[in-house]
Parts: sequence; structure tokens; C-alpha cells
Amino acid sequence: MKKITKGDEMKKITKGDGMKKIGFISCIILLAAGGACADVLFASADAMIDGGDTDTNFGAATQLFLRGGGGANTEKLYYQFDVEGILGSGEVFDGVEFSIATHPNQPVNATGFNWTLHGITDNNDSWTESGITWDNAPKNDTSGTGVVSGGTTNLANFTFASVPAGTATYTISGAGLDEYLNWKAGAIADPYGNGAADNTVATIIVTANNSSLGRILSKEGTGVNDPQLSYTVIPEPATIGLFSVCAGLLLVSRRLLL
Repeated sequence: MKKITKGDEMKKITKGDGMKKIGFISCIILLAAGGACADVLFASADAMIDGGDTDTNFGAATQLFLRGGGGANTEKLYYQFDVEGILGSGEVFDGVEFSIATHPNQPVNATGFNWTLHGITDNNDSWTESGITWDNAPKNDTSGTGVVSGGTTNLANFTFASVPAGTATYTISGAGLDEYLNWKAGAIADPYGNGAADNTVATIIVTANNSSLGRILSKEGTGVNDPQLSYTVIPEPATIGLFSVCAGLLLVSRRLLL
């Protein structure tokens, strides 16, 4: 898994030395105004489980299917994100967004997607990319009558009304995502009644609430549209010292542009 620091992310998303400087200054201005700079965390594991092929592992697949409907016509996606060491004392995640992209083979879909994100909250969340199947996936309702079993929480639910052909990125956000990652990172008290998280690896399960077939790029299938979480880290209330540091960094940045 690759964790991207603020510095690395600024290099990744800008082009040319001039743009790097502009991006850096924008980030410092945002900090001085009491904001925060966005970071990205890529999935450390992703896999599909298939109701029509219950004992097969699809962890190495580059194209994952996502569909509701029950029984053999159901696929679900599992993602792991390790938040260890990202937050400092007094810091929390804010504005978390989960993004995945469709495969180039995705056809036009007029029905659209309706997806729900779930987080495992009872600490029974052990699985591996190379071992997970429909039969052994944690919190999977194998009966086909439901989506996930107990010990989970609904993180977000979104509808994408129009699905174009080919690769497109779909982003889902919600307060539930912020809360779940903060619990996993140990930044907040237990909001689920199951005690503190026993590890820092967050499991996000994506399920479909209709029969529209999504063809999803896995982390093995792309180096550009990898499944990821974007977020900001919010520090403790700003102090005069923080503004002083930001002002100093602005002066340094100005000299870099000269």
C-alpha cells in the first residue's frame, strides 16, 4: 500500500516547476485561512465476491463486477484502507471521499447505479485479497436475502443516474465515512457500541441496490484510476503560532517564484 504525503500529492497532481510552486502556495494559503490540504490514500487490497461462484477468489482480477439482485446475479466489492500513522494528536479526518472508476469495457447504462458503502464495526473484519470468497467474506449475507449481516454500519448511499460508456470515476462521500475512518484511526470515542477498533485497517464493502452491472477497475487494472480515499486532516484549533508559520512559509514560497 502506498500512503501519499501532502508533499508527494502536490507533486503528483501538478505539472512543471511553476505549477508545483503555485500548488504549494495555494496549500499554504488554505492552511493560513484555517483550512487543510487534501491527501489521497490508495486501497491496500480490493476484491470482488460473486454469488454465482461462491468459492472462487477474484483478488487478482483487473475487472470487478458490481451488481444487486440476489443469488447468482449479485456481486459485492471489498476494499481495505490502512489509516495507521496518518493522524497526529488532536487531528481528525474530514471531507472523506471514496472513489472508484469503471472499466473501459463498461457499456452505456441508462438505468444508472445505486450503491451503498458499508463499514465493519465489530472488529470481525479479517480477510485477504488472495483468499476472500463469497463463502468466507466477513459480514457477507450468503443467503441472498440481504446485503450484509450485523456488525456493520451504513457509510453512504448514492445514485448515479447516467452511466457513460468506458472509464468514468464515481465519488461517494458522507459524514459516515469521516466517522468510520476516525474510529479506525483511534481519533474518536466508540460510536458503534463495540469498543475501540482493534486495528487500523478499514474495510469498506460496496453493494449495489439495483441490477445494473458495473464493471469496475481494480487496483491491479490501472495506475491512474486506482480505488482511493481522498480526505483532509483537521488539526486542533488554529493558534497564533500556526498563522506565524504559515506567514513564514508564504515568504519562502514567494522567493521560490522569483
